[in-house]
Amino acid sequence: MKSPFLLLMLIPLTSCYALNQERFTNYATEAVPAGTAWNQAISRLAADGFRCEADGAVATLSCTRLRQSLLPYTCIERIQLQPDAEKKIVDTVKVPAIACAGL
Repeated sequence: MKSPFLLLMLIPLTSCYALNQERFTNYATEAVPAGTAWNQAISRLAADGFRCEADGAVATLSCTRLRQSLLPYTCIERIQLQPDAEKKIVDTVKVPAIACAGL
């Protein structure tokens, strides 16, 4: 009888964020690969919880998403998109290291 109770207690932990740079890089390159339509890439990232902002005079678009854990820390996932010359498709996708801070 203890097994079902233990399982119910562990279910909330399955939604907890765990830092995994390789998995995040794979997600980014699959979600918005080079060649994706620019507007489609922005829409896809926004649907996945990213906020995108133009990066100054450079044509790079910087998209970020905050991830929180049950532990007292927060991580920032970032994806940087560079458009082609006509700004119609994604030319380059860069995935900087996930940055975390906490108590």
